[in-house]
Amino acid sequence: TKARTPVRVPLAVSSDGSLVIRPLLNDKPNLWYRDATDVGVWEIATGKLLHRTPTGTSGHVTAVAFLADGKAVAVGDSLGVVR
Repeated sequence: TKARTPVRVPLAVSSDGSLVIRPLLNDKPNLWYRDATDVGVWEIATGKLLHRTPTGTSGHVTAVAFLADGKAVAVGDSLGVVR
């Protein structure tokens, strides 16, 4: 098998510091985010996966963010689409 070169993984922390969002594959944080099919929201204090959502994108996940209220997220992809 061909070795992969580590890449920068997009992640974001909520404004209150309690949650983190990042690419997800098979219910685990995905170091190889280009393979990610979903994004996940984890509670930082417990490490518990709280929510999983499909990216709905054809490109690679390149950016994630919490909206100001912390109740919604945005996902950007390599095709320039933000959802």
